[in-house]
Amino acid sequence: RASGKRTFTEKAELSLKIGRLLEDLDSERRQKRLLTVQVNRIVLDVQRCQKKLISTTNDLERLNNIMNDQLRSNNSVELELKELKAIKDEIILQVDMLRLEERRLESSLAAGISQMYALENRSNQLRMADEERERILVMDQDTIRKEARLVEDGRHRLIIEVKEREQRLEILRKKYDAVAGRLRGNEGAELSQAFYIIQAAQQKEELNRAGDVLNAAIKAETQNLRILNATRNDLKNRNTNYRSTFQKADLKGADAKLQNYLVDKLKNLNDMLCKRASLFRGLRIEFDERKRLLGDTDNDVTRVQGEISSKLREQANETAFIGKNTDLIFKTAKSLCPDTQGTRVVSIHSSVHQNIQSSVLETVVRCLARLQRSLQL
Repeated sequence: RASGKRTFTEKAELSLKIGRLLEDLDSERRQKRLLTVQVNRIVLDVQRCQKKLISTTNDLERLNNIMNDQLRSNNSVELELKELKAIKDEIILQVDMLRLEERRLESSLAAGISQMYALENRSNQLRMADEERERILVMDQDTIRKEARLVEDGRHRLIIEVKEREQRLEILRKKYDAVAGRLRGNEGAELSQAFYIIQAAQQKEELNRAGDVLNAAIKAETQNLRILNATRNDLKNRNTNYRSTFQKADLKGADAKLQNYLVDKLKNLNDMLCKRASLFRGLRIEFDERKRLLGDTDNDVTRVQGEISSKLREQANETAFIGKNTDLIFKTAKSLCPDTQGTRVVSIHSSVHQNIQSSVLETVVRCLARLQRSLQL
């Protein structure tokens, strides 16, 4: 053993060990060739996946831009929907206001028509009452004229009677003078002059009292006649003014013009209401269509988010599985390959991981494409 020679047993053991090592070497070489082939295949797959990843990244950026455009369009559609909703609320408010205005105008028109009929009825009643008053006034005037004529006739008769009595008194005085002269001449005695003066004064006083009574009656009747004439003129003026206030509605008068104006205004309001109602129906249909499209878009977005979440969970599971086997891959690469090839295997592992991510991105791209098609529809 000191000279370097081995015993037969040691040689046999070494030969067996060498045989086992050679077998292990052959198996390791076969495994190395197999791994080299697999690594080359994986490298080709990785290069193809990198190219596909680049194109997918570009597509993803393009789809992200499209998705951002669609989101902006979605936001603009939401703003339009809000504006349409505000316009709809404003139109509903205007329609309600127009309906209230229409009801108010209808009620005012009905009130005006009823008031016009009431005024016509009142005018007819007042005209009949005025005619009745005029007939009564005519009858009263005739009666007053007759009474005044009678009073005037009585006064004239009294004046004539007074004149006749004065004439008779003068005649009697003359007769008295003649008789007194004869009596003085015949008998030499006569009645005192005071007796005749007192008797004449009494008769004159009686006549004056009767004349005063008749004058007072004439003055009272004249005053009553003036009062009745003034009352008649006042009533006639008041009836004329009142009748002119409640004249019958003229087709060309102010009331007819007001009624025609209210009718035209009501027609214009009805036309405006019909136009606003048709516009409101169109906006309502467009609003429902936009709302339906927005609901479909929300459903598509929810479905795409669910698919993306499921793919991300699958990616997380695969990443966790690869992470668990990373140490085993590194050890195998270092034991079977040189340092440069081990680094290449590590890069291949990273490429495989990126390939998995690219598959997830492809799924996301497909989902986004479906979302884009649904939005275009």
